[in-house]
Amino acid sequence: MNLYLNIILIILLFIPLKVFCKNNNKIKKENENLVSVQTLTGKIIGKVEKIEIESGQIMNVDIFFGIPYAQPPVGNLRFEKTVPLIQNETQTIYALEQPKVCVQHHRLDNWTWDWYQYSEDCLYLNLFSPHRIEGQVENLLPILVLVYTGGFETQSMRRYKDFEDIGKKYLSKGILVIAVQFRIGFLGFSSIGNPHQQLAGNFGYWDIAEALNWIKLNVKSFGGDPERITLFGYSAGSTAVTTLGISPHTRDLFQQSIQMSGSIFTSRAANDRVISVSNHLFTELGCTTNTTEQLKECLKTKDIEEFFDAMDIIVGN
Repeated sequence: MNLYLNIILIILLFIPLKVFCKNNNKIKKENENLVSVQTLTGKIIGKVEKIEIESGQIMNVDIFFGIPYAQPPVGNLRFEKTVPLIQNETQTIYALEQPKVCVQHHRLDNWTWDWYQYSEDCLYLNLFSPHRIEGQVENLLPILVLVYTGGFETQSMRRYKDFEDIGKKYLSKGILVIAVQFRIGFLGFSSIGNPHQQLAGNFGYWDIAEALNWIKLNVKSFGGDPERITLFGYSAGSTAVTTLGISPHTRDLFQQSIQMSGSIFTSRAANDRVISVSNHLFTELGCTTNTTEQLKECLKTKDIEEFFDAMDIIVGN
């Protein structure tokens, strides 16, 4: 009887050890698939993926989904110019999952994409680079920064989430790629038309400007060359690139640009429609106050669903 008990005891002692070893191996494997980069705003944790490039070879690439580049434009920061992140090198930021998209210009109930995962807290960027050992920064790579289209009303940087395609086209050629997410629609471009007052608009442009500033300060840690930044945009994205290229606030934050099928100098980009739609929106929301400051404070109290209700009326008209 004692012999059987001893055998059972030995088995029970070894089972936890086996489970412990298996868990340790799993943790080790997971850690091998992670990569960390130290920046001025914290240690960024990304993941390493393997892709097959055009030559048929297997290439390791570093992927960072959802790196914050500015303070969330929520609460009192709604309808305000972009506020930089506070430098904090001691914090750890896990950039492993796609962030939610910025609030779109209207309800997305009938859309087939995953845009319903929206949030006002949406100022993030995705970064893709050839795999590098932590701390390795020699042979800095040129950088391609992507600005998405969508008429400044829809879309997000999720259109650039295919890391295998990006890896084949750019990373394998020694180009680091960054996609930037910025405010759009009524939260990004509502304006009363007076650049000297409280609600001047173009908050989406200020977002991109701050993203470029963050990139300029931190991209070297990822192996990118801050003196070789190319800004790329198509359609509305191209309009944004044109604007940023001639603005004194941003023209020193990148060296060259690629503009396709869009420009700030087109009639679509430069007209007063945004002012009339904004005023219509403010009226539907009941924010008809005497001063611009009071108007903005009223808008900050409204729930996003109230904005959507108002936009349903405007779009329906």
